[in-house]
Order: sequence, then C-alpha cells, then structure tokens
Amino acid sequence: FRSSIQKQFIATAQILERSLTPAISFLDHKEAQKVLTSLSSDSSIISARVFNQDGELFASYSNEERSKSFLDLTRLCTESTRIRSHFVFRYPLQGESGGTLCLETDLKVFANDYVTYLLIVFMVLIGSLILGYALALWLQSALSNPITELAQTTKNISSSGNYSLRMKTHEAGTSIEEVEVFAMEFNRMLDQIQTRDEKILHEKEAAEEANRAKSVFLANISHELRTPMHGIL
Repeated sequence: FRSSIQKQFIATAQILERSLTPAISFLDHKEAQKVLTSLSSDSSIISARVFNQDGELFASYSNEERSKSFLDLTRLCTESTRIRSHFVFRYPLQGESGGTLCLETDLKVFANDYVTYLLIVFMVLIGSLILGYALALWLQSALSNPITELAQTTKNISSSGNYSLRMKTHEAGTSIEEVEVFAMEFNRMLDQIQTRDEKILHEKEAAEEANRAKSVFLANISHELRTPMHGIL
C-alpha cells in the first residue's frame, strides 16, 4: 500500500520537476509558487515545500481546507517517512540547481484503496480456506479411506486366517498413485502368502498320505510275518 503511494508521488514529483528545476536555477520564486499551486487539483496533497540546494525554503503550498493537519515539513523533510496518518515524501530534484521537493499527504484519502487491499486479502483468505477444505475432502477419499480399508482388511485376515481376502484397488486418476502402488504390493504379498500356504498344505497332505501308507505297509508286513515266525519259534 505504501509502495503504491510512493509510485504515485514519484509520478507527481517528476511532472513538477520539469518546471521547478528552471525556476530554482533562475531564482524565480513566483514561478515555483505557481507550479506548486497546481497541486490544488490533487486532493491527496495537503502541503508541499521546495528547498534549494542549501536547504532553504524556496516555495511552498498549503491546502487551506485542511490547514489544521499540516506538519512542519522544514523539519521533517530529511527522508520519506510516515507520521501517524500522514505520509511525507521526499524527492531530490535533478539538475545543477539541485533542491528538494517534499510532499505531505493524509493517508485517510487513500482509505478506499486501503479497504480494497483488505478485501483482496480477505478474499484470498476465504479462497484459501475453501481450497484447503476441498483438498482435505479429496485427501480423505484418496488417502485416509484406503488406509482405513487397509487396516480393516488386515484385521479381517488376522482374525479369520483367510489369505484370499484382497484390498480394493481403484482406477488411475481417482486416488493417489503411491497409495494404489501400496495396495497392489499388499495384495501381491497376500498372493505370495496364499501360494506358500497352499504349497505347505499340499506338502502336509502328501506327508500324511505317505505316513498312512507306511502304517498300512508295516501292518501288512507284521501280519504276513506273524504266522511263519510262530512256526519258526
């Protein structure tokens, strides 16, 4: 806001400089006073002072309608500064004559611009909140829900021991890519566990079948050898 005011004052000072520099060079106080009087068309300017190269007051202008709010620019015009609701702008004049132009304004004149800046900030804030809320909703469906589903699937597998259960996957673009990769790897891990369990179960059944065959074989051999052994004994 202050920067925008400074830019406006720089433009005003550059326009005045074209007429003030010759007036200071030729010590034409009346011409310099006439140039400053043209500021009456600018309601934002309360007062103006022109100082020569030696720092002496050369010409001045005051807005009589707002004379109660004037500041002592002779003392304050050492740099651009803000005093309460007033802003003093210092502009060094170019050329051999040198000199300084000081403009005083009441920032209340720019209240509408200030309110505009506040409204922009407020709208950006509201927009950011809406965007943040929409992003939170999207993240909930794209990130939180898959994690919740993963936790529930893991719980079901742990309680039932059923490794045929799988975590649901979604189409590309409907969820976060990393979450989908995680779900696919989780399902692939379940596939490996299920394949291993099926292999172990198959090997267990084969071992049990071999054990039964051994038992039948031993029973048959025992039965066939019992009678000859009695005869031998």
